Amino acid sequence: MASLNCFWMKRRLVPYLDGALSGERAEAVAGHLRGCAECRGEVSRLERLRGVLRSTFAVGTDPDWTGFWDGVRGGILSERPRPWREAWGWSPSLALGGALAGLFILAALLWPIGPTEGPARPAGVVVNAVETAHPDGNLMVFSSSEDDMTVIWVFGFDQPAGDETRIIPASFNGGRG
Repeated sequence: MASLNCFWMKRRLVPYLDGALSGERAEAVAGHLRGCAECRGEVSRLERLRGVLRSTFAVGTDPDWTGFWDGVRGGILSERPRPWREAWGWSPSLALGGALAGLFILAALLWPIGPTEGPARPAGVVVNAVETAHPDGNLMVFSSSEDDMTVIWVFGFDQPAGDETRIIPASFNGGRG
């Protein structure tokens, strides 16, 4: 039965077989393999797989790189240095166009859109709030001189029967002088 230790060791089996582990980690994997038959079986499957892969793909000899580096060095020395403007594709008209495009985008982002003041109200409209003696009661009066109209809203006067509600009369002229 696999344990948590097997789970951690299976991640290290391939590097162990490649010789990439050293010191305490290699010792820990070797010690685990001595006591765990399941992980030893996994190692034998990995070694068989490695053998099949080596027999399928023949590894050739390393190429001769001696002439390669001489050609690279000669190519580097024979090049003339290009001006940085030419190397990066810089031109004055391109820089000016980029700066103008950037300014246009910045102006478009910072330009105020819509009204900068509060909400627009029709001319000649007056809204008044009237206080009452009732703690929850409010009156609002809307008047328009153009239409010669007055609207009164009454809020918060819903009381159970028997409670006294006293409204202090308020005089107002609807904003008409």
